[in-house]
Amino acid sequence: MRLLYNNLVDLDTTVLTATSTAAGRPVTKLRDQIRKRVWRATASVQESVTIDLGSAGQSIKAIAVAGHNLSVAGTIEFLHSTDGSTYTSLGTISISPQIPIGYGYGGYGNYGYGGVSVDVPLTGTVEALFIEGITSRYIRVTFRDPSNDRGYVEAGRIFVGTYWEPPNGILFGWGIELIDPTEIVKTIGGQKTNNTRNAYLRANFTLPDLSQSDAYDQLYQIIRTYQATRKDSFLALLLNETDTVQDVVTLYGRFVGDISIANTAPTSYDAGQLTYEESL
Repeated sequence: MRLLYNNLVDLDTTVLTATSTAAGRPVTKLRDQIRKRVWRATASVQESVTIDLGSAGQSIKAIAVAGHNLSVAGTIEFLHSTDGSTYTSLGTISISPQIPIGYGYGGYGNYGYGGVSVDVPLTGTVEALFIEGITSRYIRVTFRDPSNDRGYVEAGRIFVGTYWEPPNGILFGWGIELIDPTEIVKTIGGQKTNNTRNAYLRANFTLPDLSQSDAYDQLYQIIRTYQATRKDSFLALLLNETDTVQDVVTLYGRFVGDISIANTAPTSYDAGQLTYEESL
């Protein structure tokens, strides 16, 4: 498990630029925690967002994108530069299909009942790249999707920064739930009406055998701070899985509910049951 927090994109000193922007969809939308308020380009063949982290540079171990609209033919390349002229690729992610659920249009959780039409290739909308730690000033995220049927690419959130990782992963017995908050109401006449709302994922898990420092100085402080400020984060629940599994268990959202840390041995602590909900 890796928790991506403290997003450098949100710093006042960070400057965002894009190769193109559609009217009403500026690149500054990437700072909005509601991921449906997207930056949108005017084309889809090759569009980029460049993130200037300042002259001192910043430590970077992870880059993630949430709320994109790329098709299964699309790719996202992550690059970095120290001078703003010469860029080095950090890696490229290919967009993988998922199992269609529900109806509507747009990526999973965007519009309609939990996803897209079963007639349309379905992709996940959260992609994360983990790298060996670097210090750099410029990060560039390049979207390529020439066959995108809408003729443009878009993204809701970009994360650049580091992550916290527990020493022993997550405990067996974790779970992923698909939550459908849609309300079905029966009228006086007996008819049923739907108050359709977007479905979202909820993860429940326990982190075992933490040190006191990991439990209290790291995890507890991160969760408490982010709950108090209502800040978002990215969670990669499992690592080194197949693309399909990785798409389901990599979430953009926040921790909800109480934090329970138990002293299970003289120098060992368990944190659970933790709940993390996807933001839409």
